[in-house]
Amino acid sequence: MKATDFTHDDCQLGEHKRVSYSALRREYRCNGCGGRIVIRYDGLGWYACCGRCDGTDFIHEAELQRQKAEAIEVLDGLPEELRELVERRV
Repeated sequence: MKATDFTHDDCQLGEHKRVSYSALRREYRCNGCGGRIVIRYDGLGWYACCGRCDGTDFIHEAELQRQKAEAIEVLDGLPEELRELVERRV
C-alpha cells in the first residue's frame, strides 16, 4: 500500500484508511525488503519511507508474517530436489 496525503500527525494508507505515524512505524513494514518505516520531513512536507531501502510500498506486519508462513508451507510440500533448488536461490 502506498502512503499519501501526509499531515503533521498521520497519512492516508491505501484508498480509505488514515493511519497515525506511530501506528505506521509500529505495525507496517516495507513490502520490498521488510525494513521498518521511518517518517521524514524534507522541508516541503512529511513523507514515509523504508529506513533500509527508501521504498514507499508498505505491508501490514501481520500480512507479511502470513505470507512468510504460506511460503514455508509451499516449500514443505515440494519434492526435496525442488525445495533445495529454491532454498539456494533465496
